[in-house]
Amino acid sequence: MNVQAYPNARDLERGLLGAICLDADLISEIATVLKASHFYDPAHAELYTSLLALTQRNVSFDQTLLVEMLPKVGFDFQTLGGIAGFLRLTDDAAVPAALRHYAGEIVELAIRREALREIDSLKASMFAPHVEPSAQLDGALANLVALRNTNTQRKSTSLNDAMLEIEEELQELRESGGFTRGTRTGYTSIDHGNVNFPGFWPGEMIIICGHTSHGKTTFALNIALKAIRGIVRNGEYVQLPVPVAYFSAEMSASALARRLVSIKAGIEAPRQRQGLLDGDEEYEWSQACANLQDCPLEILEGGVTIEEVAAHTRIIDQRFRRQGYKNGVGLVVIDYLQRLKPTDARLAREEQVAHMSWSAKSLAIEMDVPVICLAQPNREAFRGNNKRPKLHHLRDSGRLEQDADSVMAVYWDYKERDTEVAPERGAEEIYEVEVLKCRNGGLGKALLRFEPKYTRLSDPIAEFGGNYE
Repeated sequence: MNVQAYPNARDLERGLLGAICLDADLISEIATVLKASHFYDPAHAELYTSLLALTQRNVSFDQTLLVEMLPKVGFDFQTLGGIAGFLRLTDDAAVPAALRHYAGEIVELAIRREALREIDSLKASMFAPHVEPSAQLDGALANLVALRNTNTQRKSTSLNDAMLEIEEELQELRESGGFTRGTRTGYTSIDHGNVNFPGFWPGEMIIICGHTSHGKTTFALNIALKAIRGIVRNGEYVQLPVPVAYFSAEMSASALARRLVSIKAGIEAPRQRQGLLDGDEEYEWSQACANLQDCPLEILEGGVTIEEVAAHTRIIDQRFRRQGYKNGVGLVVIDYLQRLKPTDARLAREEQVAHMSWSAKSLAIEMDVPVICLAQPNREAFRGNNKRPKLHHLRDSGRLEQDADSVMAVYWDYKERDTEVAPERGAEEIYEVEVLKCRNGGLGKALLRFEPKYTRLSDPIAEFGGNYE
């Protein structure tokens, strides 16, 4: 595509600049939205930059004064065809009430141009010999996502509007029995009891921290399964099915699907893989598959960057909306954060993870969705007799602890026991979940029942005293 064919609207740019030249106060209404780089015409961009410079100096102006003042901040009238060309700008001046609309149109056209340039660049690179297509695609996707994030318009909220929002939220909580927008874990011993975890709320990033082979993925999958199936108490939904986007850097979609069937049907994944199912298991397997068939879960496997996670989340969100889920994605799971591909391999590891962490938090805020990030503690957690992860074990992993709204540590004590010592009865089934940080709730530990061969977690049963404490 020829650069002249890129979408533009010089008339809107002239109208906006003409209005500002007549009234200096108007620039403050659009300065947070409109940047000089959004203008198509370089002369218009240069004039806007000069007008901003005068505003920053607290200088009041009108068109007549600008003839004298603009050269002092480096503006050359010849870019507009001389002073006469500058003065003609006001002939097309927009009415003040339309200024925000003009600014929005100019920004949107700038985004279109940048996206088209990126696409043209990608197209050209695909014709070049000896070019790795996947690397070019990854780079283009990252740039397009970065373009979208850079141009996301921020808006402030008045205290009155914020108060109305929390009043409406409180009313919803009263009507629903205390739970609305957040996604529950689905475990009574975590959602209630001595932990009383408030759930996974939109806009929040939650870290699930645990050692290798201690069941991070197991816990995340069990939560995801409860989310996509909905939570029923006494025959009524206390939480409707929540669409989930699951990003797996370690396991394939089919492997995760087998685990979900194991949890639901009580059939070991290796038996499924080898086809060693008896008659009863065949029935249970088919029933579990039927129950999971239309559940709102999308899985993306393989190594991706955090920018690709954000891009795919938006795509999945739109897909769910088309399927009739009016709120789109309700929960995002990243399994696990430190296994994502770094956006910039030249950065130190701590900086890479810090970027991933902040980007995950930004995704949660921008899409108004809870983002669960699985993470591994540092090696310090293995020192001493007590190997349970603590908050400070995340501090060497970028900004995970600081960015997270909640941190949950999982620990399977049976995994760390001396294999030569016979475990006490039921030891294998004890699975610990400790809330180490929660900005909007309390802290505490819950003990779940773990069935390793089915990768299934459930609330404690009466046989073990109800809570293992």
